[in-house]
Amino acid sequence: MGGAIGAVLGGALGMAGGFELGAAATALFLPGVGPVIAIGLTAAALLGVGGAVGGATLGNAADRGTTEGVPSDEIFFYEDALRQGRSVVLVLAQSYSEEERAEGALAHAGAESLDAARQNFWLGIRGVEEEHYRAAGHNFEADQQVYRAGFEAALRRECRGESAGDVSDCLKWWYPDTWDSEPFRRGYQRGQEYWERESLVAKTPR
Repeated sequence: MGGAIGAVLGGALGMAGGFELGAAATALFLPGVGPVIAIGLTAAALLGVGGAVGGATLGNAADRGTTEGVPSDEIFFYEDALRQGRSVVLVLAQSYSEEERAEGALAHAGAESLDAARQNFWLGIRGVEEEHYRAAGHNFEADQQVYRAGFEAALRRECRGESAGDVSDCLKWWYPDTWDSEPFRRGYQRGQEYWERESLVAKTPR
């Protein structure tokens, strides 16, 4: 996470209009680790889920796709966790030793890392994607890595709702060796379709 996310979150949590700190986050202190901000479902707005004002601040940082905010290829997985009613815990470590202690404490408490969340997300949809890809006469085992990269590329902030052609310059930069391959393009198209379905679900009144 970029260092500026701390300032972004701090500013969002400290806004006078609209947020009560107790409702939006819980300040924790882990022995040997230090202060932690635990953000739960009610703080979904901070990541742009639900479109609240506070979400625009962090959402814009993610849209820029720089290290000054949440990396643009990670934001979907934070949003997905919040949509599932889970919590996102951000530890703003000041050193490598603090980072190690924080990781150990969170792992002991049963927390799932972002890498694990990303992998579990893929495992949850892999079967459907494999069936779809095989039905078109392609070898999923051989192409899975590139196909998955294309699928996840479509979930990036910069790519949502955009065709591969419209964001080709970005794709060339992020995936220089695979962006124009057939498995990548097919994965990208399926990722777009997935995002469109998720968007419709999010907009449907409950």
